[in-house]
Amino acid sequence: MTKDIKYEAGCFEYVAISDRLVLFPHNATTATVWDMEDGRSLGLLEGHTSLISTASLNSIKKTAVTVSCFDDANQVCAVKIWSLETMQCAANLTATSQVDRLLNDRLLPGSSRGLIKVWDIGGSTPVALMDLVGHSNSTWSIDASDTSNVALSGSLDHSVRLWDLRTGQCVRVMEGHTDYVLSVSMDLACKTAVSGSHAESVKLWDLGSGRCVETYDHGQCVYYVMMHESGSSFLASGDNGILKAWALGTDKPLLDANLSSIGPNGMRFSASRDLSVVATYYKNATRDVQGFLVWR
Repeated sequence: MTKDIKYEAGCFEYVAISDRLVLFPHNATTATVWDMEDGRSLGLLEGHTSLISTASLNSIKKTAVTVSCFDDANQVCAVKIWSLETMQCAANLTATSQVDRLLNDRLLPGSSRGLIKVWDIGGSTPVALMDLVGHSNSTWSIDASDTSNVALSGSLDHSVRLWDLRTGQCVRVMEGHTDYVLSVSMDLACKTAVSGSHAESVKLWDLGSGRCVETYDHGQCVYYVMMHESGSSFLASGDNGILKAWALGTDKPLLDANLSSIGPNGMRFSASRDLSVVATYYKNATRDVQGFLVWR
């Protein structure tokens, strides 16, 4: 699937995948959801009054979340929870967040202050369950598991933290990055994780011990990582279109692709848990478009 979007004022850089569904920008304040199997648009998510910065999908619960910041000075954001059956907004939250993780019945927005809130969104009205307190700087990436009741977070304080979602306690602090941690991902068993850093490296973690097993040199600031659901491999991407994949236990990447010619002005990636589908958002100022591609 390919789609080009004309530039509008501002900049929007997000794409989300869940099973056969993909969510990406329609314009600055509106998102669109597509079924990748038949290339059919499910409709638009309309209602934000300021730039949408991040989004999440959950195809099992037919739910999406979009975040837009309307008060940059105080880092105040509007969080909208959408029903994909009606394409209507089901609930609104206000948070100091530009990142979130959507589970079946819980939402975890991160914060510019390091705080992560856990919300119950299974009922008609969202209910705040607990705060995950520990990061000393902005939380830029969150991964979480419904079945194991744990969450993983990466922060601008250079650390990765593992949380117990039943108690709200930090189980483990993993340190070793020398710069901002911009993306984290773990396998379905929550035993192995990867984290990508502004220092152009990816670290592999044993979540049982908190030990760094391996460090990989990416060559670009790593904005996105996705661990295969089995924990056997992972994908890492940079802002300028370098996409790499490693199998655990190997030194050389399985995939080393330079896609910068497609989007010379910046790219963002998202992948399915089994790494069978990769979606790319790109900017091309020469053609005056922002675009979207899906690879299988």
